[in-house]
Amino acid sequence: MRAQPLVGYFWKAGFFVGFSGLLLACSGSAGSTGHTAPAFIVSGSVGDGSLVEAAMTATDANGATISKTLSDATTHYELEIPAATVMPLTIVAKGGSDLVGGQLADFELVAVAFDAASQTVNVSPLTTLATRMAECSGAISQSSIDRSWSLIQEEMGLGLGPAMNPMNQPLASNNTARIVLANATLREVVRRAVSAMASTGANLSADDILRQLACDLGGDTKRNGIGEGVDARVSVTVRAAEAAVLMEVISGRLHIDGGDATEFLDMAISAILGPTEISVRDVAVTDAVVGQARAALSLFLLQLQDEEILTMARLLGAGDVATVVSTVVAALDSNLLAVLWGVPERIALANESEISALGRRMEQQNTANPPMISLAASDSTVNGGTPVTLSWASAESDRCYASGGWTGEGLYQAVARARR
Repeated sequence: MRAQPLVGYFWKAGFFVGFSGLLLACSGSAGSTGHTAPAFIVSGSVGDGSLVEAAMTATDANGATISKTLSDATTHYELEIPAATVMPLTIVAKGGSDLVGGQLADFELVAVAFDAASQTVNVSPLTTLATRMAECSGAISQSSIDRSWSLIQEEMGLGLGPAMNPMNQPLASNNTARIVLANATLREVVRRAVSAMASTGANLSADDILRQLACDLGGDTKRNGIGEGVDARVSVTVRAAEAAVLMEVISGRLHIDGGDATEFLDMAISAILGPTEISVRDVAVTDAVVGQARAALSLFLLQLQDEEILTMARLLGAGDVATVVSTVVAALDSNLLAVLWGVPERIALANESEISALGRRMEQQNTANPPMISLAASDSTVNGGTPVTLSWASAESDRCYASGGWTGEGLYQAVARARR
């Protein structure tokens, strides 16, 4: 009798056996502050290809307004910076129309330039998150911005590639689709968190949510819902929104306002590059994106007992990245999407005890031990057609299931509480 494959997956606070997340980092030299710069021109993309007619303002290190302009129809801006400007320079984008979804801009965008060599400064949701993180860590400097990018890539990723710096890298054919998609992903996470928190009666803006996310990440380098100005309820709600949005990204169908945003994202790419065949469909899903989606979704496996939640967690453990993508694309139907879309509000409305438990689980995700499994058979040699009893036990795990050639009641799927 041919042996059947046995496949098992185990979770503990986001630690998943079978995949390891790819840690991405970028590097750069420390910059100085308070010096003056010669006259130069700073330019870049706004919203990374999405905001037109945004009011652009550059202020110096003393808060004095240095230059103003509007982003143009190609979502590009250019500011003339006079000589003797005290650095660093803060560039802020307000208002404007968003090509992705046709909405008005829903939060202020900000980026920084440290010297006259910083002639390309894109202003986007990602650059805003990095800048706010630097502020939360104590002070904005080149080293604190570099640290922010490293943490964003390690803790959130959002599809950014190794050493990718969306603030200072010129947008070109080899990076625009990935950066546009990553920015849209972050923006949609924030929007859904705002909507979910509104159901609790909290009057939080997108700026409020983004700042809390920045201080959660930048304050102590961990996403744990702890830090000055950080609300654990907001933090876990953001993670719930992140789980849903990343599942959509893996499926190749990021939704904005309930509809597939691919066409609008491709419009943004064309706004930056001119007429092009490049599409967000060309952006390959990475190990890191799958790992971050899995970590976000597994955070809620105990609080949300829906069969659909476990099903989606299992989809993310289907094998290598290509297998995961094809499995998610095939399985992520309207029923699973409806459950995903409802998770952020359910988490936002959770009671204090549940929020505290989720906060502890977020902290555990930073220190989780690998799950352990023991599997035993009643006989070491089995003749064809002869029954054999298989038994297992798990430790350091919240849930486990088995599939792939198993038969018998309860063997296709088993759920086990972690042994404490």
